[in-house]
Amino acid sequence: LANLGILLNTGGLGNANNFNTAFLTDLSDKGRGSFIFADTPASLEPQLQKRLTECQAMATENTLIQLIPSNGVIIKGFCRYRPEYLPLEETAKNQLTLGAIAANSPTDLLIQLEIPPAEFDQPTGNKDVISLELTAKGMTNPVKATASILYTTSHDEAQKENKEIKNDYYCWLINLTSNELSRTDDANQQKELLEEARHNAEKAGKTDMVNQINQQLDDLEKSGKLDPNRTTKLLRDSRDLGGTK
Repeated sequence: LANLGILLNTGGLGNANNFNTAFLTDLSDKGRGSFIFADTPASLEPQLQKRLTECQAMATENTLIQLIPSNGVIIKGFCRYRPEYLPLEETAKNQLTLGAIAANSPTDLLIQLEIPPAEFDQPTGNKDVISLELTAKGMTNPVKATASILYTTSHDEAQKENKEIKNDYYCWLINLTSNELSRTDDANQQKELLEEARHNAEKAGKTDMVNQINQQLDDLEKSGKLDPNRTTKLLRDSRDLGGTK
């Protein structure tokens, strides 16, 4: 159903003690929808309206992306980051199923690669590291693209980073830790996950997220446990980091 654009959204309303956040998140991930959390009916309405608008503007169905790494390149991980974070799984070797893609907002994927160092006698310059082929229902020919990396002996060139992609990567890590946070009751592990998430939020310049995490660390220090509402709100908000600046 998700491949055809029928997305499954799940919602938790009221006190997060009264529903299973991890289960609802897993369910919406499988349905390629969104997990919605609202403590009051009034705050639920705009979130539902946002999802309805997205579902009414689908550009493609049954969208597949085939990843073709160059020789020696290893694919370490991937996720959808925009319009909202979504963990992805392979449906075949190096193949990702995106299902339906919205027409009213960009869809961005993050792909983590391990790239081998240049060999001693290898010339410098741009080298292709991965190719992608996108297909969808009704498309006659796949859309193709290639990414490359610069092999260089210049220290300054080697230290250059794309700040936007780096920040997106930090937010990807925040999503991984906030997801784990909703699945553990161990106070020591919770503290480690929160500190890791705060570090990445600081790196990405997400001040509001840093403040949320600091509140949870304060809760943990004072009471020895986390507030389920704040933990669930962190998970929900972390998934929307790609839509905030």
